[in-house]
Amino acid sequence: MCIKPRESKILSILLIFSFMLFYSPHFLTAKSPSNGNLIGFIYAEDGTTPVEGAVFKIKNVANGKTLESTKSDKLGIIKVKDIEEGFYIAGVSTDSGDYNLGNIIGIKADTTAKVSMSLKSSAKEGYNKSTLGEFFSTPAGIALIIAATAAIIYTIVKLTEEEEEASPFK
Repeated sequence: MCIKPRESKILSILLIFSFMLFYSPHFLTAKSPSNGNLIGFIYAEDGTTPVEGAVFKIKNVANGKTLESTKSDKLGIIKVKDIEEGFYIAGVSTDSGDYNLGNIIGIKADTTAKVSMSLKSSAKEGYNKSTLGEFFSTPAGIALIIAATAAIIYTIVKLTEEEEEASPFK
């Protein structure tokens, strides 16, 4: 039995193709998207006492989907599993109230993000919403508003002015 060069070429291509299929099954299967996880610790205002029964909530910035953790245990540990990859804003809900985390959390596929949070009210952190409103009712605040408004109007007028065409006859 003699193998012709053309048949030899076809046979070698088939052999290489079958070898690739046998040793590379991932070529035929689509990779399913994987998700990440989050683990964290919730502490009281002192930063050392674990809070039991707190629920950690995260909201996807892109699509608005909200997820919740299991209630924290006596060590203050929370867990959220199967989180879609993306950026999230977070907060904690306890019997004493709701608290927001001031940062954005990034979740990557096949990884576990770690978070540690101390429950402090915004008034105790030095941020008071009424202080900002009070500033704008003072003479300095009103002057700032008027100056900023004038600058914005001047900029809009200058940007919308039509430029004259350069001409030797004008």
